[in-house]
Amino acid sequence: MFIAPGSTQLGSRHLQAAPQLGQDLGLPLLHRLTVGMVQLLAHSTAWQHVPCKTCRSPSASCPGFDQGTSTHVCAAVPVCMQGPSELASHHAEQQCGSHTAVTCMLAWRCWLQDEDNLREALRYSAAMLGELRTSFLSPQRYYELYMQVFDELGNLEAYFADEQSKGRTLAELYELVQHAGNVLPRLYLMVAVGCLYIKSGGAKSNEILKDLVEMTKGVQHPTRGLFLRSYLCQRSRGLLPDTGSPYAGEGGDIHDAVDFLLTNFMEMNKLWVRMQHQGVARDRERREKERQQLQDLVGKNLTYISQLDGLSFELYAGSVLPRLLEQVVSCKDELAQQYLMQCIIQGFPDAFHLASLDALLGALPELQSGVKLHAVMASLMDRLARYAASDPSVVQQLLDSHAFEKFVESISKVAELHGDIPAVSLVEMYVALMRFTDGVHSDRLDNVNRVLGACQRGLSGKGLGGDAKAEKQLVVLLSMPLSSRDAVTVLSLDQYPPLMGLLSRRTHKDMALKVVQTVLGQGTCVGSLDSVEMLFKFIAPLVQEGEDDEDMDEEDIEEEQVMVARMLHQLTAPTPGLQFAILRAARAHLELGGPARLKHTYPALAFCGLKAIRRLTAPQQQQQQQPDTAADTDAAAAADDAEGAGKEAESDAPAAAAPADAPASATGSAADAVDAESALQWLLEVALQLAEVPAPMQALRLLLVCAHVSSEEAGLEMLAYEFFEQVRRLGSSMQRRSVCCALATSRETAA
Repeated sequence: MFIAPGSTQLGSRHLQAAPQLGQDLGLPLLHRLTVGMVQLLAHSTAWQHVPCKTCRSPSASCPGFDQGTSTHVCAAVPVCMQGPSELASHHAEQQCGSHTAVTCMLAWRCWLQDEDNLREALRYSAAMLGELRTSFLSPQRYYELYMQVFDELGNLEAYFADEQSKGRTLAELYELVQHAGNVLPRLYLMVAVGCLYIKSGGAKSNEILKDLVEMTKGVQHPTRGLFLRSYLCQRSRGLLPDTGSPYAGEGGDIHDAVDFLLTNFMEMNKLWVRMQHQGVARDRERREKERQQLQDLVGKNLTYISQLDGLSFELYAGSVLPRLLEQVVSCKDELAQQYLMQCIIQGFPDAFHLASLDALLGALPELQSGVKLHAVMASLMDRLARYAASDPSVVQQLLDSHAFEKFVESISKVAELHGDIPAVSLVEMYVALMRFTDGVHSDRLDNVNRVLGACQRGLSGKGLGGDAKAEKQLVVLLSMPLSSRDAVTVLSLDQYPPLMGLLSRRTHKDMALKVVQTVLGQGTCVGSLDSVEMLFKFIAPLVQEGEDDEDMDEEDIEEEQVMVARMLHQLTAPTPGLQFAILRAARAHLELGGPARLKHTYPALAFCGLKAIRRLTAPQQQQQQQPDTAADTDAAAAADDAEGAGKEAESDAPAAAAPADAPASATGSAADAVDAESALQWLLEVALQLAEVPAPMQALRLLLVCAHVSSEEAGLEMLAYEFFEQVRRLGSSMQRRSVCCALATSRETAA
């Protein structure tokens, strides 16, 4: 008789088989019958999840499944051959196994709750814990089953505590549970009773914990062993002989607590690493994902070690850290080394890391080449940087310990030993080092130059290899010094240009735009000819024509060149002569940008020149506006005070001459370099070139403004006439209406 899905009716054949299912557990007849029926019910509903061997789909969705014979006849249903993938089949198997195990576990729990006989209760408990012996569940499914068993173990401990109140000693219970037939249920029961034994004060903590951590070596299956040791670690957390703990003294000391947790950690790590080497090669990716789901079980031991009250730096540096690093290096597993190094860095105090920096950095070159060392070093350096920010005295400790030099040496050693390290990983390590430098040594520009130089040497042999991620990280590295320092000063570093040369044109243009934005954001004034040449050398892809111009539309070009035009106003020099030398140098670079760029940058360049001309003509205007003061003296008063007036005239003569001589001496050096006429001639050339772009309206406005300055401010009437003549020639090719609008606009501008 077949059991229909969800049915509670059992045939005689199944009732006869039910006692046999429970006979192996040594139960009474009534109990065997009930447990067997529960198991049959579990399997009767589990058939829906059993995959078809032909189509690999669950039975409930397989149209070729015969419920009467419990067989698949997919040959008669060809459409079923297009069923779910093998991954879906694996999921169905996991769901089936989990459903069966949980159902049977709940059945044992029901009998356990109603049992007053201790031996029968232990037997039911062992049977319930026996469901954890399965090897067919994934870590996620096994965890779900484990959590339900874990909850029941709490009730079981309460049951054992009640037995103690009835006169049964925990020593007797601890010995009694060791008679369980299977090793896994036996060890779970030993941990439960052993922790109660320690808590009651009847046994020494160090002896029981040492016994348990050694006994658990009997389970070598990775998944089962990890969860068993996790249960041991979690239950014994508050029972360790830590400093200040009630279990210390006769029950041991902090060294026993550390030794217990380290031993448990090393055994768990071995089980965790072993998972990667079990099964076929095609399931490697799935096993790695399952291992990642279990990594927190291993790291829990390190968390508990770091939380011990009696953990001093001497104990950490002398015992804990060497054993941890030895285990990390010797396991030779990339995933384990990556995770455990992060656990060590994030779990223990910053002061410990600062004092044991040599040991941590010394272990990095010994790790596997696949470990993301940049992430490990970034975590370490970020923690130390935050530590220094929270306590100013730490900065001096970092200086005294030469932390920066040690990081540079460690990165160089890693790059040398792992010659095949990807460029992106190498650059990311130097990004982390630059972040550390900015946080700790923000005033040390030489350290910035050393980081850039070390990165350039590391990439000199292989470059970026066309890796877009590596280029992106290199842009981050080059941008970091600009965010907190003067842009011109940073660009003057000798190690900056070689790194910029490794960028592609497109990435170089993005970096150039960042440089321009930094100059504008900081309000940096570029006041020397060398600095201007250097600046335009760095932003060359932004102001020169290139192959990628075809992919850019007008709006993109305008957005970039508006930034360059704004930057031109930051080119300011102390003297007008030097100012025009800077503007001429800028014009030489801007001319390479072609018409599409000149119409946006030349107007800004011209108005920068007008500003310099006004600086030239300002002293002359002040002299012309100075009123002529003549003192009319009365003849009678002059006769009476002739002698006094003569003395006053002698004393006033030098004072009156001083204002006339002062402008000449102040502008003498500038006039030798440039005068207003030559400067306006230069502006005329700029305006005519702008008209040829063509940008006639902008050129027309510029000519009119220059004509006004020539006539009204510089007093150069002939040159003003030349500007108006160019206006006439330019206007003849334009419509009359456009000329009138331009004249009206120029009047408003002049006003």
